[in-house]
Amino acid sequence: MSGWQELWKGDAGLFSASISGLPDGIRLAHQDGSLRFEDISIRLAVSSLGSRQEFELLPISSPRRTFLTLVPGLKASGLVFRCSGVGHLEIMLELAWLDAWPFLMWRVVIRNTAESTVQLQELTFEARSIISNRLPIGHHEAGDREATPEDGTGLDLVSYHNGWQSWSHAGWKRSQDAVPITALGRFTRPMQLVQGFSTEPGFLSSDMFTLAFDRQTGRGCLAGFLSQIHALGQVQILPRASDFLLRFISALDGRYLVPGGTFGSDWACLEALSAHAEEPAAAYLEAAGQLNAARIRPEVPVGWCSWYYYFGHLTDEDVYEHVEWIAENARRLPLKLVQIDDGFQAQVGDWFERADSFPSDMKTISAAIRSQGLEPGIWLAPFLAHPSSRIAHDHPDWILRDARGRPVNPGWGWNSFPRVLDITHPQVLEHLSSLISTAAHDWNFSYLKLDFLYAGALPGQYHDSHVTRAEAFVHALRIIREAAGEDVFLVGCGAPLGPAIGFVDTMRIGPDVAPSWYPRLGPVSRLIKNEAGLPSVRNAIRNTIARRGMHGRWWINDPDCLLVRTENSNLSTDEVQSLLTAVAFSGGSVLLSDRLPDLTEERIQWAARLLPPLPRAARCISWQAADDTHVLALEMGGAAGDRILLSILNLSDRNVNLEIARSRLGLESGKDIHCLDFWRSRYNRIDAADELRFEAEPHACRVLALRQVTAGPQWVGSTIHISQGFEVQAWRPDDAELLIQIGFPERSITGSFWFQLPGSIQSVTLEGKLLDVEWIHPGIYRCDVSMNGIREIKMEWKEIV
Repeated sequence: MSGWQELWKGDAGLFSASISGLPDGIRLAHQDGSLRFEDISIRLAVSSLGSRQEFELLPISSPRRTFLTLVPGLKASGLVFRCSGVGHLEIMLELAWLDAWPFLMWRVVIRNTAESTVQLQELTFEARSIISNRLPIGHHEAGDREATPEDGTGLDLVSYHNGWQSWSHAGWKRSQDAVPITALGRFTRPMQLVQGFSTEPGFLSSDMFTLAFDRQTGRGCLAGFLSQIHALGQVQILPRASDFLLRFISALDGRYLVPGGTFGSDWACLEALSAHAEEPAAAYLEAAGQLNAARIRPEVPVGWCSWYYYFGHLTDEDVYEHVEWIAENARRLPLKLVQIDDGFQAQVGDWFERADSFPSDMKTISAAIRSQGLEPGIWLAPFLAHPSSRIAHDHPDWILRDARGRPVNPGWGWNSFPRVLDITHPQVLEHLSSLISTAAHDWNFSYLKLDFLYAGALPGQYHDSHVTRAEAFVHALRIIREAAGEDVFLVGCGAPLGPAIGFVDTMRIGPDVAPSWYPRLGPVSRLIKNEAGLPSVRNAIRNTIARRGMHGRWWINDPDCLLVRTENSNLSTDEVQSLLTAVAFSGGSVLLSDRLPDLTEERIQWAARLLPPLPRAARCISWQAADDTHVLALEMGGAAGDRILLSILNLSDRNVNLEIARSRLGLESGKDIHCLDFWRSRYNRIDAADELRFEAEPHACRVLALRQVTAGPQWVGSTIHISQGFEVQAWRPDDAELLIQIGFPERSITGSFWFQLPGSIQSVTLEGKLLDVEWIHPGIYRCDVSMNGIREIKMEWKEIV
């Protein structure tokens, strides 16, 4: 066939496409002219009778307009093309679009029409040239020409890197920056870097999705897989002088396709974006959450975890002590969850047997936790077994092995290279179902933290070779969820992100924290300082910021635990406050992991000021900046009035000075601003003519409440709660009098609050008792309070004539 050409414009007016049987294949252009995706090819690698072949898939029929089912109950407008290139396979390319989503979607459906089984190896969608309009946003007018490399305006690309599992690096990188890898080889590589993908020199790879922008024009795109149900997917970028190459790769893992069998790839998408977007990945994250039936619980976990103080040396007495302390101190520090971490089991893998230091029956200790009105949680690593464990000894056929028959290496842990369970083995699946059912329904734990889940997605010689790693992983998670039931809270950790959407309620989105800013490992600490996936506060904060958009869309984010102790810690005051701030502004889980009876009153108050948690994740003002200074903003309202909560986190080793335009925060120009610094307990007034200028010391943060000055009485801020307003339950001004209800039910609070009065202050009383008032600034006053429950404060002033 000599070829045909079709011009298609999506009903949503987003893309036009030129699709041809000629070698130049497919071209896409965004309707506003901002991006052109040129020279697109689709390739499929298959194996048959031991021979590997790679085919380029070219459309050979006119498109058929239809409605395509994305998931049951959700259809999209679409085009279907029959492709050539593989004689014994029938291949269809599907393009789809929805008016509600600002991107084009595509997938490939493969049917085996041969009489023999074939193996699917790899599916690649590649746009060999992506060109951005070379003029800055807002300056594209008739007659303007595009800049060229000869103008000295080569591409200045910045891209988002998403590591493949919880602990892997996430963040923005410039094109000249290498994607973080590990220097620790077989000890950490299986954990940190996805296996089964090859990356050519110069390519920047990202798991599941990426964003890329030209910093000169502000033009860019989002490219990603909307699910990883059928295959693990990676997006790769090759920056060039005036454009870049974009490649989607689906790892099909030698999946068997029997005669008459059909395989459909996961839906992928392309979206044209502007660097001026407030949350450029929002539509993609919302869509992926919807397509994968994300589980979004209304309340985030708040509690205590044993790991970061006791590590593997936990005893049942330690748990009983903390249950008693939490119950006795509920007014000071209202925690709900008690999560038992590693150390209770006889060995990793031998979950039904107790360690000598943990003689209590798990059902008994769960009942003890519940007797205090608390929720019991427990840690498991269901896909791993220690080499010395009984399960590894008794069931060698359960162990996942490589092509040479050796146990697959999941990386170093518990002073060994643990064994990986083959999650396609029927007996392993029965074991997983029994383990989860026992923990949830016999032991009666309603919160299960499932750790090291990446082990279930490592390459190996699986018992069932008819499925991809992603399909096997999803099937195992489905069995775990069915065994747990819908009401049990499942936490994913060390997990591939995409396949877990819809199964877990909470997901760890960064490396472990640690009682140190940088990774530490004795005499080699200097060598591992920049290992992005190793435990450290800096690494945890970076990922928490980079993946904050997943919160409330894919699951509840777990930014990992708070460490606020002063002993057995190398963290400075600034570093502890930075961790507290990052966790608070994530909107996610708030779990302490110190020995609570040893905490100072000050540190208890620091933690208590994060409770209840903020209602959602903050937006990142600096999302496209590939550096170590991050600015987060959260718009708040309520009885305390409208305000912007601003957080500046300096993860670098140098002082930083920032200037932030008011328009970036939605603040009006020409108005004075109240600025209350939460951690420094300091008030400042920003004049109407001034922009916002702030500084932050190395490893430090600033948490600021910004309110535009208004006439009349006004709540300015507080150190009672990090929201600087949650504590205000009612605000009732009257003539020269103001009644405020402040506090939380069944809770004690301690701190200071600042307020504005329009006249000469007469008195401030707490239920009839006179409070001391400190003058701070004309019309601005401060009071210190320490009280229980919700109390009423009365303020009286005299108008100045």
